Amino acid sequence: MYLAITTIVLALTVFVPSFIGLRASTNANWRSL
Repeated sequence: MYLAITTIVLALTVFVPSFIGLRASTNANWRSL
């Protein structure tokens, strides 16, 4: 149980910043256009 929670938390800590960075870069690209 704890292993699953830890895996989910680690996945979120890796996925969320990359997703936010991807959104920020796409928004910057749209504004530059």
